[in-house]
Amino acid sequence: MLQANTSYNIIAIKNVLAKKVKQIFTLLIFCSTLISATTNKFKSENKELTKFYVYVPPKEWGHKGFYISSIEVTNKQYKDFLNDLKAKGEVDKLKLAKVDTSNWLSIIRYNEPAAFEEDYFQHPAYSGYPVVNISKKGALLYCEWLTQKYNATAKIKVRFDLPTEEQWVQAAKGGDSTARYPWKGDSITYQKRGKWYKQDLANYRHKMNFPTTMTLPHNDFADITTPSFSYMPNAYGIYNMAGNVAELLADKDYTKGGSWYSTSDMISITSIEEYAAQAGNKPYIGFRPVMTVINQDN
Repeated sequence: MLQANTSYNIIAIKNVLAKKVKQIFTLLIFCSTLISATTNKFKSENKELTKFYVYVPPKEWGHKGFYISSIEVTNKQYKDFLNDLKAKGEVDKLKLAKVDTSNWLSIIRYNEPAAFEEDYFQHPAYSGYPVVNISKKGALLYCEWLTQKYNATAKIKVRFDLPTEEQWVQAAKGGDSTARYPWKGDSITYQKRGKWYKQDLANYRHKMNFPTTMTLPHNDFADITTPSFSYMPNAYGIYNMAGNVAELLADKDYTKGGSWYSTSDMISITSIEEYAAQAGNKPYIGFRPVMTVINQDN
């Protein structure tokens, strides 16, 4: 009798577990479908504003995912923002958001700094390069402006902001919790045989034995900054999470990712570089926004 009851209990437990697994599986499918549907809605609304944004899934069950710009904000994007402020006569915001191109003179000694001061932000050839020499207040104003511009016509209301450090790291890792860099492996050069063998995977400054601030890339792909779509994206499709320009954070007084002015030890995901707002804007600091849903009208 005892053996019969034991067998019956085992069968009953198996049935309960199978039912629970089925319920969990159904819930996962539902959530996946919901995320996919929301993503598709974003793609159909304000395509011009969000075409560069990619989805970063939550790292833990019960947490929310978010969207992040796959590129660092470009000169053209920031110029559109400034032009809109000018058109609206928002003088105070313009002062805070201005691009201080004179800072090129303080850091580049050998690469014709005057040319960068005059052309980098204004010349069409640099329209796809990351904006630099902006303040954190300017970056936040850009996010505020983008939020208003998007929500003016969108059914799904969102908020653009600078990423928190946690969001930035989550996006940089590309789904690999053990990642040291935004790409696989511990090398900062491409290791597979072929066209890109031994080429740099990021834009950073190589150490030299004499005093200069000039960057020396291993290849001809980079000089100072590079276009925002340069190098290989990570697993989420995000470009330049290491090198190019160091990126501002919402909740910290330092930057992440390193820049063209950083040495190789400063472009890993865990590395930080101090950011002193009072020291002025820098030609190696930029930003990329994140986008989160604040409400959804069905």
